Amino acid sequence: MNKKRTTTLLILITVFLISSLYNSGISDTIAAINPGNIVPVLTPEDEQVGIVKNMVRSNDSALVENYITYIGETFDVNIEITNYAVQAIENVSLVSPEWNLTALDYSEDDFTLSGDYNKSWSIINSASADSATYTISPLVVGTFVFPASNVTFTYTNGTFSFSLSNSITFRVLEQDRSLRVEKFILVSVEDGGSGEEEIDARIKIEHNFTVIIRIRNFFHQEINLTSIDNEPFNSSSFVYNATHMAANTSYLGIDETFEYSYEVHTLFTGDFLFPNCTLTYDLLEDLIFGIEEISNEVSLEVYEPIYEGPDWELRVPMLSVSKYFLIPNVNGTLEKRIKIEQLNTEIVTVIIEINITNTGIVTAYNLTIIEQVYNDWAFETEGVNPWVNSSLRQGESAIYRYNITAKLLGSYKIEPTEIEYEFQNQETLLWEVEYFIYSNTLEITIKIDEPIIQKSVEWWITIGISFGILLLMIIPTIITFFIYRNRRKTQKGT
Repeated sequence: MNKKRTTTLLILITVFLISSLYNSGISDTIAAINPGNIVPVLTPEDEQVGIVKNMVRSNDSALVENYITYIGETFDVNIEITNYAVQAIENVSLVSPEWNLTALDYSEDDFTLSGDYNKSWSIINSASADSATYTISPLVVGTFVFPASNVTFTYTNGTFSFSLSNSITFRVLEQDRSLRVEKFILVSVEDGGSGEEEIDARIKIEHNFTVIIRIRNFFHQEINLTSIDNEPFNSSSFVYNATHMAANTSYLGIDETFEYSYEVHTLFTGDFLFPNCTLTYDLLEDLIFGIEEISNEVSLEVYEPIYEGPDWELRVPMLSVSKYFLIPNVNGTLEKRIKIEQLNTEIVTVIIEINITNTGIVTAYNLTIIEQVYNDWAFETEGVNPWVNSSLRQGESAIYRYNITAKLLGSYKIEPTEIEYEFQNQETLLWEVEYFIYSNTLEITIKIDEPIIQKSVEWWITIGISFGILLLMIIPTIITFFIYRNRRKTQKGT
């Protein structure tokens, strides 16, 4: 009985599997005959429609995918779409990713773009082509890559497709095809210079400086070069090794820099000119040899400091500024005060004196004395001028005076006088400008004049009589007090 059940179960399983396979085949056949709604899927890039993206080289109009340009040059980008298919394409749309520079990690400060980097066509026939062009104007140095542009379209039979172009790369140099040769002098701060590369430098006598020759290749090909610097005029005023003034390199790549330098020691003071450096080079790709280029000239002032020590009093002017009221005393002599008081009934014009003295050995030049001019409602001033003093040497003083009259009650401060001056730096011999020094302040107070009241004779008689009456009242009281006190003692004794 068990064998029969097992056999029956196996037969049922076999029938079920055969039925499932048969039904699956029928479903596939129906699906093939009736595809139903098809969802469009972007197929691989269409090879029947070509799109090529090139830059138009400025010197010969050749179309290139890689280009070397320079800041200030403007060049075109051409995007050509060619339909190789046997049927036309419609609703053609070109989109270039450079329309959104931020998405490419660039900015509008890198270059400007204008033209048709995005464009549409209603139809491009079979075996026909159309193109779009836009312009690039580089603004900064660097290497830039614009990825592939994308074109989407629909065949006349309704099939949707797309194609991608190639990417383009352009390198922006600082300037057009050339060789830049520069000559500099470098003087450290300790040696009397600025510490920066200069073409017009200064240095102390018996100090060292560096001559720098820098060469940069802006040609679009490699070069080799030989550089020979010319000796300075008045060469006996310097010490240097002439063998270090020449250098060469067999290979200098595109936008690469070659640099060399040599040291010079100063022996005498004066103004000196260092002539151009002469350079010859070869363009290795164009097979052009023996081209000559020269650098700029440089100049140097060699000076001897007046004082280099740490004593501040020997380096700058030692100016002092005093400011006073001048008030006459009983003898008629003018006394100096920084505070005064006046009564409103006796307001008088007061002299203010400004005294500038230089106690140092360094002369101060072009002194400008700036004094506050007060508003009419508070003071009246007379004699305040735009004072200027050409120089103030050691031990010299300059005195300026003007009149001031107070008009209102209260206390007022006369603000400090400002002195602006210049002097010659005793170490560098350069002019130091916009130095300032200030005086003290002054104070003036205007009070109300309160008159003293004089007492009349009658007033004093009245006071005397009142005082006498008061005594007459007090004396009996005192006598009564002592009598009563003695009487109390006697009674107590009995």
